[in-house]
Amino acid sequence: MSPNPILALASLDRALDSVMDALTSGSAESLVATEADLAAAIVAVSDVARSASVSPADRPRLLAGLAHTRATLNRCRMVGTAVSNVVDTLLSVRGMSNTYDRAGKHARK
Repeated sequence: MSPNPILALASLDRALDSVMDALTSGSAESLVATEADLAAAIVAVSDVARSASVSPADRPRLLAGLAHTRATLNRCRMVGTAVSNVVDTLLSVRGMSNTYDRAGKHARK
C-alpha cells in the first residue's frame, strides 16, 4: 500500500506548527520535544516522494497542501531567524557571541 500524501503533509504541517509554537514560547525544552514528531513527518513525506504515485484525484488537494506547508515552513524560518537574532543580540550585550551556525554546527568566531 502506498503512503497517503495528504496525511503525510498534514503530519508535517502539525509538526511545523509545533516547532513554531516552541520557537515563539522561547522554551528550548519545547523545541527539543518537537524533534521526534518532525522527524517522523519528514520520513512520511519522504516515503510519498519515493513512491512517486499520486492519484489524479488527490493532486488538487496535494497542491493546496504543499502550498500551505511551504507557507508554514517559511513562517518557521522567519520566527527562527527572529529568535536567533534576539539570542545573538543578548549574547552581544554580554560581550559574547553565538558559536553555532544555522545547521547547529560549532563555528569559531
